[in-house]
Amino acid sequence: MRLSSFALPALAANLVAALPAPQEIDFDMVLAAPDPTYSEAVGVTAQTITYNSAAMVAEATASISSVSVDASDVLSATAVVQAKRAAASNVCQAQAAGATSAPTYSPDSAAQFAKESYFPSVASASAAAPSGYTQAFVNMQASSSAFSYMGFDTFDTYDVATCATRCTAKRGCVSFNIYFERDPSVNPDDSSCSNPPSVTMIKCSYWGGPVTVQNTVNVGQPRGGFEVAITGSNGYVTTQLNTPSGYQDGVAYGANAMNAPYDAQGYNTFMGSKLFTQGTWDTSLCSQYCESQTTYNLKTAPKDGTPAKVCKFFNTYILTALKADGSVVTQGQY
Repeated sequence: MRLSSFALPALAANLVAALPAPQEIDFDMVLAAPDPTYSEAVGVTAQTITYNSAAMVAEATASISSVSVDASDVLSATAVVQAKRAAASNVCQAQAAGATSAPTYSPDSAAQFAKESYFPSVASASAAAPSGYTQAFVNMQASSSAFSYMGFDTFDTYDVATCATRCTAKRGCVSFNIYFERDPSVNPDDSSCSNPPSVTMIKCSYWGGPVTVQNTVNVGQPRGGFEVAITGSNGYVTTQLNTPSGYQDGVAYGANAMNAPYDAQGYNTFMGSKLFTQGTWDTSLCSQYCESQTTYNLKTAPKDGTPAKVCKFFNTYILTALKADGSVVTQGQY
């Protein structure tokens, strides 16, 4: 039986650190990889993004070629992404209607929206974590920008349980964020409607990586002369981690990573690292890579009797960069 260790909460790293020791984070690889990106549709009531896990596994194992992983060998953007697109913009086109359960407020401004007591009171009353999830944060005035965006749904009521159920049903969904969002009632794309009356949407967004206080930084943005704002934002992370076939259940190490031990003969058992910047947080990517590396190493074992390195366990986590300007940027699954 092989071991696996999962560290679902993000592990932070300062990317201006000195060159790493052999088992520390491979900063050259991380810096060479593109930052994960996503695009949220506007003016619609739902957006769905799926990832082709079979293609991700194939890409992860296709480049096995040596005992030590090449630092430049980074997964490229090959995931199949399908998204519902917003309709082509028309001048002052009506946008999605808001939640009927949300109250009106006066004056109709982002500042007043942020002051309304109704929204945080509902979020607080609904804060308990549903079965299979743990609470990441409560009542923030921002939405999450985590790893691996999987789309969103809109609700008529602030329904944490339904949000959790839908996340659980989505392959690869690791966390969700539910919040109130102040949106324009019409597309503010013309001077005649640059600051229209608002609607309040209740959004449930889904993520293939963990939502955290640190990555919940989207406070809204202007659309024309209209200011989008967010409040009553709660986040939850799954406790239902899938264990790859042939491995023991993983152990959560929080914001810590492992150092591979030396074996009884004094050999360093560390076999390298890999960064996945596309797709969802998926332990099977690591297990497949581990097994493929073992297969290659056994087939190309040294002729002098030196034992081939065999992959017995792996440690995986979401790597987050704390940049010099104070911003937090998810780097991918390490």
